[in-house]
Amino acid sequence: GKTLQTICFLAHRQEAAGTDLRLSLIVCPATLMHNWRMELEKFAPSLRSYVYHGSSRDMEEFRSSGARVLITSYGTLRSDIETLQVVNWDAVVLDESH
Repeated sequence: GKTLQTICFLAHRQEAAGTDLRLSLIVCPATLMHNWRMELEKFAPSLRSYVYHGSSRDMEEFRSSGARVLITSYGTLRSDIETLQVVNWDAVVLDESH
């Protein structure tokens, strides 16, 4: 239920923005990143997402992809905090997986 509520919230924020760019960050355990992506594709296909993880992570690729949601892990967030903190995130979601 909470994942779907979160997706609805993010989709609503983007819809309310119209053509304005609103970027959201989802931070979750690495084991759940692809689940978040699949749920976003299923329930809000217009809200494109990008998984930022592993050795090939590239913020320029995220920016050029047209994605509005960046999904990453806690470990990657710690490693790339300087890169991620300069983005003006509209919403940040922390999934503790409890």
